[in-house]
Amino acid sequence: MAFAVPLLLLGGWAGPCEPEDDGSPSILGPPAMSADDLVNAWNASGRGQPPALTVPIAEVLESYVGIGEAEGVRGDLALAQAIVETGWFTSDNTTRNNFAGIGDHGEDTIGGAFPDAVTGVQAHIQLLKKFAAGNRVALALPDAAPRAKARAETWGQLAGTWASDPNYWDVVARVYHRVWRYSLSSPSSALSSALSSSFSAASAAAIASSSLA
Repeated sequence: MAFAVPLLLLGGWAGPCEPEDDGSPSILGPPAMSADDLVNAWNASGRGQPPALTVPIAEVLESYVGIGEAEGVRGDLALAQAIVETGWFTSDNTTRNNFAGIGDHGEDTIGGAFPDAVTGVQAHIQLLKKFAAGNRVALALPDAAPRAKARAETWGQLAGTWASDPNYWDVVARVYHRVWRYSLSSPSSALSSALSSSFSAASAAAIASSSLA
C-alpha cells in the first residue's frame, strides 16, 4: 500500500485520503493510520498517560481505529479532532469520557458524560457518522450518540456546524499532521517502512525530521 504524506498546503490539504471539493477529506472512509501507528505516534510524542483518562491511552487510540472501521468513519482523523477538543486528553471533559465536546455550547457549559471511555469514543464516531449520513443512518454498534443537529459530509464542513471556529478544519488538520510525523519518527512505525517503498530515503528522512511543534 502506498501512502501519501499529509502535507498542509496553503488553502488546502494533500494527504493520505483524497480531498473533496472544499479541500478537506470526507468524514466517511478508511483510516490512513492503524491502531499500532497511533500508539507508536503517542509514544514518540513523549506525552505518557494522560491523568484525566479513565483507561490506558492505548485503549483509546485502538478504539478510535476499531470503532471507526466498524462505522466507516476515519478514526485517525476523529482522534485528531478529539485531541483538539480535549487538549491532548487533559480537559475536564476527558474525565467524563467525552472526547468531542458533545453537549458543549460555549466556554461556560459542561459537556455530556459517558459511562466509560470506549462508549465515549463510540459516541464521538457515531455522531460524526450521523453528521455525514443523517440521523437515520444504520449503525454497526448500539447507538451511543445524540442526534446530529446539522449535516457535514467533509471535515471542512464541521466548521460552523460541529464547532463555531471557521478555521476548525485547519486546526484538526495540523494536529493530524503532527500525529503523522510522530508516527514517522517512531523506530517501530509501519508508516516509515511503507514510505520507504514510495519515496526516496532522503525525502522520508526530511519528512520524519521536520518540526513537531
